[in-house]
Amino acid sequence: MSSTKVVSTGDTSIGTLANLAADKTAHNRYIDAKALNTLRRQKADLTLFFQFLEAAHYTAPSAYFFQWVEEGRNQDAWSLWNGITHGLVEAFIEWMKQQGYAISSISVRLSTVKAYAKLAQRAGAISQQDLALILMVKAPTHREGVNIDKKREVKRVGAKKEAATIISPAHAVLLKRQPRHKDAAMMCLLLDLGLRVGGCHADFCGMKYNEKTLNSVQT
Repeated sequence: MSSTKVVSTGDTSIGTLANLAADKTAHNRYIDAKALNTLRRQKADLTLFFQFLEAAHYTAPSAYFFQWVEEGRNQDAWSLWNGITHGLVEAFIEWMKQQGYAISSISVRLSTVKAYAKLAQRAGAISQQDLALILMVKAPTHREGVNIDKKREVKRVGAKKEAATIISPAHAVLLKRQPRHKDAAMMCLLLDLGLRVGGCHADFCGMKYNEKTLNSVQT
């Protein structure tokens, strides 16, 4: 029976060293794989989480997290997650509900906190047991959110409406009767194809068109 020799450096196996290197670079690999818009949204999510921690008199200066990451002080940055527990994450959800944040927004922010809690565990700031309990925290479901909204005074934060505006076929025809052909084409993309404003703008700006093409748009 052949034996397998384990390569080691001193008392540490190469596998252990690889684990340490992987854990140390987990955050860099995470942000490399994310779109810039996702990272901006996650930064806003965590900023709100840190604001909650400050309101809850959490002792660590969590607001310095992003600054220290940018300065390369990763060990100091992740040390700010020491003491983050599932109880604090649960309290964050309740705080957002009291502040009037939409249930969908609460769910997204919880996902962000969980993602960074995983990275904090890789960095050695959170134990595996604490991480497991944090990952068990659940945001309200859509049905639960309906019941919650019935019982709270503030249901949303910001100008975004709770429900979409319903446009009748007659209104859609009127909206497509724009004096400028470019505006009419944009409304056709929005109304006939169901594109979102952001996607429609990106697609339309990337199109090659001429006046003859726009004149052919049926309004």
